[in-house]
Amino acid sequence: MSFDIQIFVAAKWPAIAHSRQRLRDAYLQPWERYASKEQLIAIFELAQKLAPLYLACLYSSLIIPKMEAKWEMQHGVPYNLQALLERMRGEKVSS
Repeated sequence: MSFDIQIFVAAKWPAIAHSRQRLRDAYLQPWERYASKEQLIAIFELAQKLAPLYLACLYSSLIIPKMEAKWEMQHGVPYNLQALLERMRGEKVSS
């Protein structure tokens, strides 16, 4: 399973309204000199959907091959591919 700061913040401080959006906007704000806020949000949301694909490739090509006990992290590839499918469908990622 991968770490997602937005999920962490939302879980830790559920009373903070729109914590995910506020965190995203704070992250994107310095980039607004290069693109509009709307464009940056669209790019960010697409990147969030595609992030599990990157993580699956990372586990497969760099992490697992270098491990002595490969079985410890082999769940990373299928988990992230499942997360990719769920995000592309707009579903909540199961743990």
